Amino acid sequence: MRQIPWVIQEQTQLKLDILKKYVAPWATILFQQAKKIKCTQKLLYIDGFSGPGIYYKDESKSETVDGSPIIVAKIANKLIHEDRERIFNIICIDKDTKCLELLKPQLNNINIYKQFWDIRENLFENEIYEILNEKKLPPTFCFIDPFGYSIDISVIRDILTNPISEVFVNFMIYDVVRATGNTSMIDTLTKLFGDNNFTDITDTIPENKQEKLLSLYCENLKKYTDVKYVLPFRVNTPRMYSRPRFYLIHLSNHFIALKLMKDRMHNFCTTNFKLEALGKKENNICLFDLFEEINFKDLLLDKIKLTKNITYNEIEEWAYENTCGVSKTIKQKLIELEKDNKIKIDRLPRQRKSTVSGNARISLK
Repeated sequence: MRQIPWVIQEQTQLKLDILKKYVAPWATILFQQAKKIKCTQKLLYIDGFSGPGIYYKDESKSETVDGSPIIVAKIANKLIHEDRERIFNIICIDKDTKCLELLKPQLNNINIYKQFWDIRENLFENEIYEILNEKKLPPTFCFIDPFGYSIDISVIRDILTNPISEVFVNFMIYDVVRATGNTSMIDTLTKLFGDNNFTDITDTIPENKQEKLLSLYCENLKKYTDVKYVLPFRVNTPRMYSRPRFYLIHLSNHFIALKLMKDRMHNFCTTNFKLEALGKKENNICLFDLFEEINFKDLLLDKIKLTKNITYNEIEEWAYENTCGVSKTIKQKLIELEKDNKIKIDRLPRQRKSTVSGNARISLK
């Protein structure tokens, strides 16, 4: 029987660091937007597999570190302290009674602003529908980090029916590859992918099979959930070499969410995990740490040739979704193309010549 709490793994700590870096600005932006239009400042965070709220830091078990519910709860306290009109609800779901018995007093102790922080003992796929069937939900961030790969794609689809919702899901690609060789897992995997097209992927080289299964899963997320942006990030697990154990996939319907997540991920690209951000695989290589090895300027130039005339905002959105680029590198390469006399940038009045932004129009020279 697994001991609770357990010792945190390095890759789990990385996931928690990313969550911490993202949730604070996500919540701040939405709170500010709501206040600006004079709406109730209210958000919901759903932790699909909350666990006990803490981990042991190492094998000595002398020190603990916060898990995802406590990380988010502390962020909520900080933001509410800044503006007492804010409401930051948290719902934690787990089927393990012992985990929730450990989590509950921790949340109660830090719930200093008496927010609705609820703990629910249930299977995630059952409890989430109880939540979705409630009255209209506020902007929602749902963190789905299961042991294994049992989340039906239809569940993710239904979460995203709330137009101001985002999902951050852990896709256990290493275990999925192993399961595809087990005929008894076909029904489970069919629910995960939304169809049984994964059975057509028969590569014997594990790395190739991983790549194709990931691509299929991302394609099916768009196909079966109608979500606009699907952004997968590979975490190269220590000692796993070219076969990562999992991908973190961010799903959203708003470009500002895509941009915020990718910018936060970019900050991790120099870690020992080589966290890598992939686009839609149009050019096969879309990795942060390989940025200088691909001709990103050619990709931008091809896009400009295709559209004839495009604004910076439009090309930035395209690049965020389809390439390894982020604002800094997109602007840098466009300026280089301008200096190479390949493109023309028609800036708006008072825009600096040393950069490009907003509705500045870009066309071939």
